[in-house]
Amino acid sequence: MGISVSVIIPIYNAEKYLPQCLDSLLGQTLSDIEIICIDDGSTDGSLKVLEAYQKQDYRVKISSQKNAGAGAARNRGITYANGKYVYFFDADDVADKKLLELAFNRAEETEADIVAFNGSTFTDDDLSTAKLKQGFSKGSVKSVGEVFSYKDYPQSILSIVNVVPWNKLILRSFILEKGLKYEEISSTNDITFSAVAAANASKIALLDKNLMYYRLGHSGTVSSTKTKNLNNVITAVESVASQVETLEYYEEIKPSLMRFVIDNYIFAFMSYTDDFASDISKDYYNFIYERFNSDLFADYREEYVPSVKLRRLYRKIKNTPYDEMLEIKGKQLIVSFTTYPKRISTIHRVVDNIARQSKKADAVYLWLASEQFPNGNADLPQELLERAEQGLVEIRWCDEDIRSHKKYFYAMQEFPQALIVTLDDDLVYPDNIIQTLFECYICNPDCVSAMRAHVEIINFQKYGEVIPYELWLPEYRDRIFEPSMQLFATSGAGTLYPPNVLDKHVFNKEKFLELCPLADDIWLNIMQLVKGTPTVVASDNYFLHLIEGTQETTLFDENVGGGKNDLQYAAVREWIKSEFGEDVVYKHLTESNLPLNLADYDVFSEYLIFLHNTEKQLRRKLAQSNKEKSETARKLKTAYAEKSEVTKKLNQTYEEKAERGRELQKLQQDYNKTSKALKDLRRQTKRSYIFRTERFVYRKLKRLTGKK
Repeated sequence: MGISVSVIIPIYNAEKYLPQCLDSLLGQTLSDIEIICIDDGSTDGSLKVLEAYQKQDYRVKISSQKNAGAGAARNRGITYANGKYVYFFDADDVADKKLLELAFNRAEETEADIVAFNGSTFTDDDLSTAKLKQGFSKGSVKSVGEVFSYKDYPQSILSIVNVVPWNKLILRSFILEKGLKYEEISSTNDITFSAVAAANASKIALLDKNLMYYRLGHSGTVSSTKTKNLNNVITAVESVASQVETLEYYEEIKPSLMRFVIDNYIFAFMSYTDDFASDISKDYYNFIYERFNSDLFADYREEYVPSVKLRRLYRKIKNTPYDEMLEIKGKQLIVSFTTYPKRISTIHRVVDNIARQSKKADAVYLWLASEQFPNGNADLPQELLERAEQGLVEIRWCDEDIRSHKKYFYAMQEFPQALIVTLDDDLVYPDNIIQTLFECYICNPDCVSAMRAHVEIINFQKYGEVIPYELWLPEYRDRIFEPSMQLFATSGAGTLYPPNVLDKHVFNKEKFLELCPLADDIWLNIMQLVKGTPTVVASDNYFLHLIEGTQETTLFDENVGGGKNDLQYAAVREWIKSEFGEDVVYKHLTESNLPLNLADYDVFSEYLIFLHNTEKQLRRKLAQSNKEKSETARKLKTAYAEKSEVTKKLNQTYEEKAERGRELQKLQQDYNKTSKALKDLRRQTKRSYIFRTERFVYRKLKRLTGKK
């Protein structure tokens, strides 16, 4: 029998992980395979591990080369491959035992050039931590069961299958026929191979299963030793462009190439240019700035890129020279939050959440009031102190407890030119929240970027009356990345404040403690409106996830449930009127027609107020009904108690009657026994000699005397 699959593994200093990797491949349910191991100049014991496995199983084949990178190693492996299909694997990953069998069967039944599937990521050598890692975009195809090519999806063919090596089984003859090769560069070497393969394939099939485990956090593997060399990104992406441009159907898939170029260049821009002032970042940005303004994008249309975020970032980069972008992107980013004694025991979970972020903050500050923790660090839980020692958070002590206002008040004054991200102490945040906010900020540097925002509803016919807070449109997600004065950021859900977006009155501690002590987001929102700063929603897929055990007492109960938000909003607004001599809040709220058209506001707000008043009436009726119900329940309870007492007495009477019955029954039984005994005695007497003698004498005497 021939070899069904050649597995090609580039190996560089992976001694620790090779046994688990090779065991998972040698234990495959598809046995007619070969495992081609390319040692890329390892300096540890990787080669010895390979030789030991080769002695145990002939399917393990070894080739060595001087260190040249994973791309060169994979290309070398292709030249040695004999299988009908080729699968590229990493030395620190683990394969599901059915990976090759399922992928092979899918390829055979569909006659596909490429079969793509999913995987899972795991950390700390623990497979139980595995999370889905998509190998393809399920939402980009009509059905995962279909077989497709560029003809079916010309605008997205380069973006459907993830450009990684581990997620696809590929027909070897297809690789050789199309001359597919990995870029022999130190990083990003897999982009070109995967994208060009997708563009050339006549049949691509999908397998909606997680068939491998991709290890995260290993600093010594090929996949994690990327130098983030931005020149490599340019080399890989431009190689895709040059090869795709030679295809006879290039014009058909040109929109897909635009999307691919935008996606990969922006990903590298957001991920690998933290030191944006460096020469390499500057050169990279200038290149993509010019590329986005090149002839490739002369006929670009936004419909080519389905992601709103990518559209906005593309537009921003295209229109922003390096010096301007340096001013935007080069700012320090600080995460700032606070807590109080009732939640101090779980605050370390928020710290861990921040530490896991895909984009790291330059500093993380937790502001604590000394009066709430009079013994300082001695009052803090060990979990928090350990994280402070690890440098994950810096604890800052405040002389005065200004409640939730601590989350912004001190950080914004100490770091006036920094980007301040505010978080709450009772939420579990997604691992990309900082990245999401930062991307939104890049596109809207003069706005407040928020993960969660409500729409402030105004009734213009009633002199700008703001209707009750609980009637505002909650959690607006319809048009992300678009600024509006009518969006109200909820600061604790994750909000990014650039420098100079709030009015100077924001730091008037005396006033916010007097007028708005319980609602920092209302205070911040009005300070935005006074300054004329819009809010932008950064995500259309964000929901609150609470930390368990943190909701015994919340400001939400007081502010929303108790109506205090409306009182605080009105109080701050009136004070601002007196300070400025005009209603600047109303003025700026009416400057934007997003998210609702101004002409619709009066009707809409009147309708909401009608609903609100109707709800109040219903609540009053319900309260009256509940009162009457409560009185009826009380009477019923009394009646039930009286009934219970009567029932108790009846039960007692029944018991006494039953007892008398039992006594009568016992007497009757005794009587019956006595009667029976007497009858028995009579019978015995009648049969006795004395009785018969007496009876004979009696009869004789009766005849003699003549008496009857």
